[in-house]
Amino acid sequence: PTPDTVKPTIILAASTALGCNPTDAQIAAAFGGATVTENCSTGLIATGILATETGSGCTFSTTINWTVTDGSNNTQTASQTVNYTRDTTKPTITLATATTLGCNPTTAEIAAAFGGAAVTDNCSTGLTATGTVATETGSGCTFSTTKNWTVTDACGNTQTASQTVNYTRDTTKPTITLATATTLGCNPT
Repeated sequence: PTPDTVKPTIILAASTALGCNPTDAQIAAAFGGATVTENCSTGLIATGILATETGSGCTFSTTINWTVTDGSNNTQTASQTVNYTRDTTKPTITLATATTLGCNPTTAEIAAAFGGAAVTDNCSTGLTATGTVATETGSGCTFSTTKNWTVTDACGNTQTASQTVNYTRDTTKPTITLATATTLGCNPT
């Protein structure tokens, strides 16, 4: 008889995409299964061994190494790698300095007084903070309005920042109190 020198074939199913910060179980489940075809042996099953996670910064990957040996000791290997993001760091919001407001500012002047918000993140790019202007608060002549900024990166890490502008709200006319006039004699200068 002719000896079997043909290695088995390992056919890997496509892996599924992983979201941010996957668990070990999610990583293992993301790999597609492995089927084996062989010219002489039947019922062969490939064994998969997960390697240690590798990567740095935000980009990480894990590889599974598959092995199968047929009845004639012909061994075949195959590997499959899944990539994913590890990011637990919140974005940073840097607020520009607000401008000074005069007395009795309009709603538009108050909104324009807030500085812009710049966003940086360790993994995501193109992030923009959303700002919501709160209701005016205060009493007497001293009032303020706060703008609350929020940004969320691609991995769901959320950061907030607030900025407050102060101003005077005064629509009351001053009061003039007159002293009693004195009586004048004839021919006053």
